[in-house]
Amino acid sequence: MQCSSTFQSVETKVRLSNEGKQPTYESAIQKLSPTQARVLRRLLTGKAEKEMAAELFVSHHTIHSHIRIVYRELGVTSRRELMALFISRATNAEVDKVSDVVTRSVRIQE
Repeated sequence: MQCSSTFQSVETKVRLSNEGKQPTYESAIQKLSPTQARVLRRLLTGKAEKEMAAELFVSHHTIHSHIRIVYRELGVTSRRELMALFISRATNAEVDKVSDVVTRSVRIQE
């Protein structure tokens, strides 16, 4: 099953992060620009690229570039992996910390 393999992949990434072999997701999110943090928030709410572009007053090509950077920084390759990452982190009570960092970053720039 693809969903199962996505969660296994994310669990491995989380374990490696916790073992210090990969940067933590909190530090990865802090590296995001304010616009990339806004894109991340919208990704997590399921918005389409064109919706994000309209809300942020940029082209959908720019949004796509920001999404690629967000994925690279967080070590995921798809929205499915991104959602699985945040769901898995929620079970570890770490998503609250990550969400706060994203929210603070966006509030500073809005």
